[in-house]
Amino acid sequence: MSVFTNGKEAIARFQVMFQGLADAADMLSQFDSLQTHFDELSAQKEILKEETIAAKAELSKIKQDTAAIKKSCDELEQQAQRNFDEKTKEASMTAEKMLAEMRAQADAHRAKAASDVADIERQHAEHHAKAVVTAQAEIDDLNAKAKSLLGQCETAQSTLDSLNAKIDAARATVQKMMGA
Repeated sequence: MSVFTNGKEAIARFQVMFQGLADAADMLSQFDSLQTHFDELSAQKEILKEETIAAKAELSKIKQDTAAIKKSCDELEQQAQRNFDEKTKEASMTAEKMLAEMRAQADAHRAKAASDVADIERQHAEHHAKAVVTAQAEIDDLNAKAKSLLGQCETAQSTLDSLNAKIDAARATVQKMMGA
């Protein structure tokens, strides 16, 4: 009668142990899933870096274009001054009007170019700041989840070790009873 009762207890302990093993396997699977998500976020961060580099290159090109426009505006202004000097004797009023228009155009081009550069720099900075904050928040969240899962895994391992010790004790008891 006592062998039968101890056998039932051993089976019950084995069932608890196997459930603990299944729980530990499930936790490890969740950890792998979080690791995969973390890797995807890291890849997204790399893509964001590449986009940032591309945006900086585009900004650099716009600055070069702005410099070329400024140079062109300066050349227009110089040309206008030469035209003004040449035609002063014949039509000083007309030349002054042309020069004023060219200067207004040059000022408008400069203002537009400066405004465009400022807008692009602002948009780039906002986009970059938002992307970095979002990526960092997701990474922090994943780190917290990973730490939590690691703690659960450690608890599961401790439970598994305890179950293994109980199983070993149950085996020894069963073997003792079988031998007796």
